[in-house]
Amino acid sequence: EAANYQSYLETNFHSFLMKLRKSTQRISKPVFEFIPLLDFSKSWTDLELAEKFSLTEEEVAYINEQVG
Repeated sequence: EAANYQSYLETNFHSFLMKLRKSTQRISKPVFEFIPLLDFSKSWTDLELAEKFSLTEEEVAYINEQVG
């Protein structure tokens, strides 16, 4: 489960949601407000997350543009 959680942390989806709340180098509890907890018995990819949360192609492109 730890490795699966790590794969989730490395997705653009997670990075984007974190970026929405993080304005400094300091990480506090509110930074994680928008980040959903998932089932970590499996590994997650950006494609799987987009499907799970019904993101459109435009939303995925925007996330990738903001993170990448």
